[in-house]
Amino acid sequence: MRVSSIFLFSTVLIISWNCKEVPPPVDLATPVGEFTTYIESTIETPQNKVVLIEEFSGASCTNCPQGHDALDNIISTHGEQVAVVSLHAGGCGPLVDPVPGDIIDLRSDDADDIIELIGDCGGIPAAMFDRVLYNNEEDEIINGGVTNWNSFVNTNLSNPAPLNLYLTKNYDATSKKLTVDIELHYTSEVLEDNSLTVMLTESGIITQQKLSNGSTDYDYEQNHVLRSIITPSTGQLIPTEKEAGRVLITQIESTLDASWNPDMMEIVAFIHNSSSNLEVLQAAHVKVK
Repeated sequence: MRVSSIFLFSTVLIISWNCKEVPPPVDLATPVGEFTTYIESTIETPQNKVVLIEEFSGASCTNCPQGHDALDNIISTHGEQVAVVSLHAGGCGPLVDPVPGDIIDLRSDDADDIIELIGDCGGIPAAMFDRVLYNNEEDEIINGGVTNWNSFVNTNLSNPAPLNLYLTKNYDATSKKLTVDIELHYTSEVLEDNSLTVMLTESGIITQQKLSNGSTDYDYEQNHVLRSIITPSTGQLIPTEKEAGRVLITQIESTLDASWNPDMMEIVAFIHNSSSNLEVLQAAHVKVK
């Protein structure tokens, strides 16, 4: 009987060992609002700064082509380190109106929303650089002085970005549905409230444009034109603490208008302060196709 007891006991141990329950894998990511978030153990190396340029322009503005040329030079110099959005905001006045007789109107309510957020755009051409309020300036919008725009870009490029921003997109040409996956990796602590804003721009739009010599160019190419803001214009609030190592992930979808050319469109996303100021901490941009 002793041998049988030992055999029975051993058999129970073997069965118990083989039937040990394996717990499910633990998902450390936590949904918070529109985001999923977690803390990564190894903090990423900071990305190079990408400067957001928001330019205020208009088809009836005779000096605005000078601003376009300045932006072309900046892009030629800095390449992917700048993200450009051209705002045709009716709130900037009649210089934003289409040239009389032109059926293409680049004005948008979303561009006007930016004016309401920032304040009076004053005269155009004008631009904001990371929505920074510079010394001796009354607001974030720099009016005129297009030859100085590159100096503002150079200043901002020297500022370290406290987070890394990644965009991954998928575009379905049949449904015109655009899906954007966005990841934020904070590389240093940020105490200010932050928000995410995502915009869609289109280039290669042919319109009429007033020129500085008083003539009209009937075959003028408008680039980086704001088509839509696919988050709230004030931004989508980051709902967590933002310590070094904090990761946030979200996905945004939008259906493109049938009149837009996806081959010429770009997604521009940026993280900005949203309480005491609206300064942009980091930007990213990627083509729709």
